[in-house]
Amino acid sequence: MPEPDVHPVQVDYAIDPTNMQQGITWYLEPVTKRLEENGRAYTDAHADIASAHQSEAPGWFGGEGNGRVRPATSSFLNAVEWQLRQLIQDQTELTASLLEYKAMLEGHIEWATGTDKAIADRFISIGNDLDNLGR
Repeated sequence: MPEPDVHPVQVDYAIDPTNMQQGITWYLEPVTKRLEENGRAYTDAHADIASAHQSEAPGWFGGEGNGRVRPATSSFLNAVEWQLRQLIQDQTELTASLLEYKAMLEGHIEWATGTDKAIADRFISIGNDLDNLGR
């Protein structure tokens, strides 16, 4: 097995801010937008289910039948309501996490762009100083 290089080549860190921002726009923003839309739909569905369950609205509840239909319907609607609450919470947390990730990426783009500008300004300043010295 060869010995590891004692002085590995240092690769400069670089990002392409324009393409990175375009990637955010193309891939991340549609996902967060869709998650927000889904979250609203789940919230509306939860409200509908909760209202129907509370009011025992016709169309949601069956007749008395043998005495088991109403309790079974109530149990089912409880389960659906609980699942929708869990789904809403998961969607909300996922959306918040992705929005936080987006903000971090955009902050990193700003940092990298600012750092590159500061380094370039220093090189320009050194060049100007050398020009002033007549070199």
